[in-house]
Amino acid sequence: MIIKTHSTYTNKLAISLGLLIGLVSTNFPAFADDVEIYLQEPPDPVPPNVLFVLDESGSMATNDRRGSLVTAMQTLINDPDMGNVNAALLGYTTRWGNDGPLFLRAHNGNFSLIEDNRPSLLTAVEGLQTVSYTPTVKAMEAAVNWFRRDQTFTDFNNFATTSPIDGDLEDNWCRPNHMVVLTDGRPNSNSPTSGQAYGLTSFEGTNCTSDATSSWQSGRCAREIASWAFNTDLETGTGWEDQQNIVTHTIGFDTNDATIQSFMTSIANAGGGNYYPANNVSQLVSAFTAIVTQAMESIPYAYTAPVIPFNQDNAAISGNNIFVPLLVPGAEIFWKGNLKNYTISTTTSTDGDISIILRDANNQPIINDRFEFISSTDHWSTSSDGGDPLVGGAVAHMTSSGSRNLFTNVNPSAPLSDATNRVHRDTTLITNTLLNVSTDELRTEVLNWISWDPTLSGDDSHEGEMGAPIHTQPSVMNYSTGDVIYLPTSEGVLEAIDAETGEELWAFMPTDLLDEIFTIKNNNDSIIPYYGLDEPLTLYETGGRKMAIFGMRRGGRNYYILDITDRLNPTFVTLISNTPGIETTGFSKLGLNHCS
Repeated sequence: MIIKTHSTYTNKLAISLGLLIGLVSTNFPAFADDVEIYLQEPPDPVPPNVLFVLDESGSMATNDRRGSLVTAMQTLINDPDMGNVNAALLGYTTRWGNDGPLFLRAHNGNFSLIEDNRPSLLTAVEGLQTVSYTPTVKAMEAAVNWFRRDQTFTDFNNFATTSPIDGDLEDNWCRPNHMVVLTDGRPNSNSPTSGQAYGLTSFEGTNCTSDATSSWQSGRCAREIASWAFNTDLETGTGWEDQQNIVTHTIGFDTNDATIQSFMTSIANAGGGNYYPANNVSQLVSAFTAIVTQAMESIPYAYTAPVIPFNQDNAAISGNNIFVPLLVPGAEIFWKGNLKNYTISTTTSTDGDISIILRDANNQPIINDRFEFISSTDHWSTSSDGGDPLVGGAVAHMTSSGSRNLFTNVNPSAPLSDATNRVHRDTTLITNTLLNVSTDELRTEVLNWISWDPTLSGDDSHEGEMGAPIHTQPSVMNYSTGDVIYLPTSEGVLEAIDAETGEELWAFMPTDLLDEIFTIKNNNDSIIPYYGLDEPLTLYETGGRKMAIFGMRRGGRNYYILDITDRLNPTFVTLISNTPGIETTGFSKLGLNHCS
């Protein structure tokens, strides 16, 4: 998790927190939109560690498999998009037959960044050989030990390898570790004598199973090594957050042998990765690219800014809580988000400097010494979020045994909480035309989905989900019966969240956005999200009434005003619009999408 944060203390307390959480390493075409800030990598993205464990057995000469492997690896190394990968090559075979010595070679020395070492990596690939047998298990053992700082691995040429996670913690903590095991044949030669039971020497406590899936004795312990590497934390010292493990992927090259496919699939399943069959250069390139891309995308980047809740009357800090909005961008229409509740505390040093600390429900800091957002338990949760922005927080309470209190203004003369304004399948004023659907069945489907009511459709996939807060942030309104946090989202709703419990008290979706429910439910691939309500929210009090003004930025040309004096029963006041057909006089230039 890569985080940037800073805080200042002047006459008023202020804080700016950049939370980098989400998956955005994918390359997107250029487009004129400010969401690029969410969808682009940082200037210096963290490179993943990827070890290629490549079969150099004699059978790789068949059908010029070696030549195809060399071409595929050259294509991968020369791909500009693969440059930010810390890579190494381990070739494996034996010398002089089944009982010959292992022949494991670290072809390019230790791990190195592809973009800085292309010539030497290409030379190393050209040096791949086709000799003798296939000690896949011993190669995997050596590969895992290469990542470990508590073990040593010396290759056939007496080259001593160095762990790619050796060095400064700050440079290595976020790097995921992946290895790619490629073979064209069944495993063998994993013990000095043919048929001898193979035992692990550096994975104590691991019991190996010998069966058909493990390819009997010849492949015994391969999946156990992969499982150990995936489930073991390689770095448990101070400052090493989360688990530093190894994900194992496998490639079965130019083989239709069901035994090999089963063996390699079982390794990938145990190692948290994927199995890829490949029969030619193109399929090899696709497999390598998919694996490396997954490694790069496993490094999360995103950000949004939280807000300190202020008392609306005197601009003082409202208690010591901070409500942090989170979002996870992606290559799809509907971006999802969350809202979490933490505590602000301050400390003063002997020289008078004031530090701000954000703490979770266990009184633990949510930011470490390197200004990185770490696993925490917010005040609305009972367990740790594991560092996942979409776990815990308000979304954990967004479920309903019946239906949520989702209102619209289809009947503006009635209170929003009136049955005629509920977004529900029983509301007859919400027609197929308003929803832009063609059948009654689709109408029921989308209304059940948006209202968290799977009674008829059986679809509960929208429970536990909240739209992303894009271009906006939460605001807090104080009530004698309990404060409420208001937050516009990309779901196209204004959320009203109970500040004490994190539960959604109600939500408001403008009638003119009802026709987009079907779009966000389908959630097709897209480089630009659906914005919904993406304009900053303003809360104020006048004449003894509490009011909320919110609207659209990229989402459209409308502003809405609600009377929120009653925390549970809002009232629709008016709409200000420049949308064709419902224009408000005097607002012809309203809306970021207005281009005239």
